[in-house]
Amino acid sequence: MFLAGVGYVAGLAAYLQSNLAALSSLAAAVATDPVTALSASHGLTPAGTFVLGAVSGPPSAALAFPAGATLLAVVFTGTVAKFGHGAAYLYLLGAFAPLAAFSFGTAVAVEPAGATLALLVVLPLAATLLFLGDVGRFLLSNR
Repeated sequence: MFLAGVGYVAGLAAYLQSNLAALSSLAAAVATDPVTALSASHGLTPAGTFVLGAVSGPPSAALAFPAGATLLAVVFTGTVAKFGHGAAYLYLLGAFAPLAAFSFGTAVAVEPAGATLALLVVLPLAATLLFLGDVGRFLLSNR
């Protein structure tokens, strides 16, 4: 699970690197009016558009983004299906959030930066960290 998270973060870094100007514009706007800033696009490349460019273009580090997102979803699904009970299935929401952002980004021309960052950064990273924390807590309680 940890390695899938690391793979996703490496791919996410390629996406964020290509959007540095938009992210700095977003950061400046958040300081003055957070609600308006997060509901505007600020020129952030939609995730689906970025992925289509990465897949259809020459091989580059950008391919790590869709590969890492797919790996994260597959590993989470396999792990939760085999060992999950009760609320553990909620972790799948965070694992599949990047894939949802990919499809959302191709369907909508201008999407809010807040939604993009929630789907690509907050949900998958929170799901991964919380899952690893739960696994650690479970392992320590069974000693």
